[in-house]
Amino acid sequence: MLASHAILDTMTDGGLGCALLWPFDLTRYFAPWRPIPVAPIGLAFFSPYGGIIALTELVLFSPLLLFALRCRIRFILPFWAAAVWVISSGHPARDAIVGFLLREETAYTSGFSEGAFRTIARGASDKEVRRLLGVPAEEGRFYRPRNQPVRSAIEISALSLPHECVSVRFEAGVVVRALDLGACKKAGIESGMSTIDVDQRLGTPSESCWQYSWSPRDAYFRMKMVCFLNGSVAAVIEDWQR
Repeated sequence: MLASHAILDTMTDGGLGCALLWPFDLTRYFAPWRPIPVAPIGLAFFSPYGGIIALTELVLFSPLLLFALRCRIRFILPFWAAAVWVISSGHPARDAIVGFLLREETAYTSGFSEGAFRTIARGASDKEVRRLLGVPAEEGRFYRPRNQPVRSAIEISALSLPHECVSVRFEAGVVVRALDLGACKKAGIESGMSTIDVDQRLGTPSESCWQYSWSPRDAYFRMKMVCFLNGSVAAVIEDWQR
């Protein structure tokens, strides 16, 4: 049961991946084919997007349900295969259908290109991403805490962070907010400062995420984001957000 659950975890389109070789290796892995979307957590599951995720999972796992009910699956199989292809292939038809149902409104940065975005792979440099996609609309930076051996920001909770300026958010290249306002003010970080000014005070960020899309009117939108660890691409994220 645990093994099958782990395999399913590797096939989701989000999360951290699965440490299949733990405890001998802490590397987290994803399957080359990741058709299972990550469902919203809590009450957000009952949102329109949560309903779409529930319908998607119903389609993906319907053969098991039909088999359990002893239905004549051979007559339904062609329709199921077509539905799974639309859902899991990343075909534009899927995004168009989901976008229509959610009444999406997505704006992109001037330098963004869907074709270029799909060429971004893990391990690419931040300079290469900047060349291909241009300046991001929003950027979140994580600065490693002093005297705390942390491999990644996801390995610690916000409550366990030291009272330091470790997380800063930028829009259009300037500071708009920080995780710990008091600590950031003590470090000389204030709203309106540029990324260069912040890095001069805090050093090079160990992690960052660049977002290239948003919704002008706070509606659902197709989020396009690239996240980096020590200057190299760690994740390319596509998701529906609001």
